[in-house]
Amino acid sequence: MPSKTSIFFVIILIFTVVAFIGCSDDDNPANSTVPFPAELVGEYVQTSVAVNGTSQDVSDFYDWGTGAVRTLLTVYTGGPETFQEFDTNDSVLYHDSGLITVVGQNMTVVLISEMDTLLASPDTVFSGTWDMTGSLMTLTQIEGADTVVMVNTKQ
Repeated sequence: MPSKTSIFFVIILIFTVVAFIGCSDDDNPANSTVPFPAELVGEYVQTSVAVNGTSQDVSDFYDWGTGAVRTLLTVYTGGPETFQEFDTNDSVLYHDSGLITVVGQNMTVVLISEMDTLLASPDTVFSGTWDMTGSLMTLTQIEGADTVVMVNTKQ
């Protein structure tokens, strides 16, 4: 008859084998290297915003600075991004930079600096889904009880 100690070690061995078989490196997408979608790379203007299906004024929704008449979002290969606000003379009134992370159709945008100053703590400014149809990049996120849909046009 086997002793309690040997039964205990057999059970531990079985759990260890099951744990190794059940886990693999690709179970966690954050640890895997996923190529950045090439179709996202480019320059975009903010075209429209809707909250719960109701159109919003783009400049009010994004809280453009005084005198801003247009914006430009530039997405670079690998995920770095810059955002700029311009006045009627095409002078930059505001700019920030960050990093876009994409896993499948999920996107996160983390702001790293504003006006050439590093933020004390990175700020997640978008966490939702993305879709690219022709020259339109549609970003959708849930903010509290609201569904926000932002459309940007690739230049």
